[in-house]
Amino acid sequence: MIEVYPKKERDSKRLFNINIDSQMGDSYAQSKIIVLQKIVSKIAKKLPNDNSEITLGFKSQQKSKRIVPVARSLKSMDAFPIND
Repeated sequence: MIEVYPKKERDSKRLFNINIDSQMGDSYAQSKIIVLQKIVSKIAKKLPNDNSEITLGFKSQQKSKRIVPVARSLKSMDAFPIND
């Protein structure tokens, strides 16, 4: 599993806010999430095997969770459906 997340707290907050706004129905934020999902999906197609996974997200504030996914894909499948 490959986890990708912003290293800077400022960038992590931006991704967090985009994710929240997209869930609240903000169409601009939703389009940003779709673009990120498409990028992750394209990268996943180049992974070495069908069981490899790439996840893009932000670090959770909770200790029990590592990363809150915004986009996740396997080589053969997108975990979050991409709706155009």
